[in-house]
Amino acid sequence: MNVTKNKLIEALNYLGEFPKTSLKKDELIEELNKIYNENIDKLLLIVNFKIYKLIEMLKSSNGKGICIGKEYEKEVEFLEKTLIIEDAIIDNEKNEIYIYFNDYVESKFSEFINRKNERKIKKNKEIVDLIINIVNTYGIIQVDYELANMLNDLLEEEIDVDYLIDLIDYNIDIRRNTYIPNCDTDLFLISNNVLNPQEIIDERRKRQLDYKKYSKEELKNNNIESLIKTDEAQDAINFFKNINYEMPESLVRAFIIKIMRTAKIDVKDFMNVENLKFDNIDQANEYLQLIMNLHNNIPHYALYGYSPNELMKNQLEEMKKQEEYNKRNKIGRNEPCPCRKWKKI
Repeated sequence: MNVTKNKLIEALNYLGEFPKTSLKKDELIEELNKIYNENIDKLLLIVNFKIYKLIEMLKSSNGKGICIGKEYEKEVEFLEKTLIIEDAIIDNEKNEIYIYFNDYVESKFSEFINRKNERKIKKNKEIVDLIINIVNTYGIIQVDYELANMLNDLLEEEIDVDYLIDLIDYNIDIRRNTYIPNCDTDLFLISNNVLNPQEIIDERRKRQLDYKKYSKEELKNNNIESLIKTDEAQDAINFFKNINYEMPESLVRAFIIKIMRTAKIDVKDFMNVENLKFDNIDQANEYLQLIMNLHNNIPHYALYGYSPNELMKNQLEEMKKQEEYNKRNKIGRNEPCPCRKWKKI
């Protein structure tokens, strides 16, 4: 393998191995080969599908290399760091990247590239896409059993927690959309929208709630692009258009993100918007009413993915059920009280 000793050490570090710097170059190559030979499933089956497709395209090129767009920069970085490919050649004028297999690596991946493994990777892509949608919807979720249980319910299969953590750890797409800090000694996946994760966690703990149950399709559609199309968001956009605000849709998008990610909303935050001016008090009141309508109908991270109106509706339904139960079980005038047992003396 025609690479420097430093690059071999960097590659091994990137793959979670930390070799002694005293090892010779041949010994470092042997360590890297060991990972290629023994852990190739772990190395590739848990990375994203775009990386798999690049490797498949490289194999089909028969050593000639391939030309790809710059949208693959992150995937190319992974392949470079693991020494699967040589240093990429970047053409900034054409926005293209040229990549080639590293010496003799191609043969190691030939057996791997087959339909069986492609199905596995497609399945992992589905899981990863679902994880991203879950994090976008709930803002923050504990990595181990909370996330695993949710995925198992949605996919109707048993997902091993250790494998799930490996999948998250290696997957580039997740790293683009989320970050993984230690909050209160637990490990969480957190949306980039969340500024203060501990505030969200503390607010949730005050409530006896479970995560709102969404279907896979609902999770996919529960994003800013869908929320901006709701009646409440459109009413707010039209209001800003009528008062000649320059970027009404951008402002409402910012409001939606703020509402979702903030545990406690302060009305003052919405009054101090730059270049926002009202002609009279009625216009200001209309604005505040629109903001409250938006607030009450947008899912909140602090409410486990519910909107305030949904929680209120659920509470009213529970009260109605309790009233109906009490009516059905009304105690007669001459009937003994059910809450105590009478003893004959």
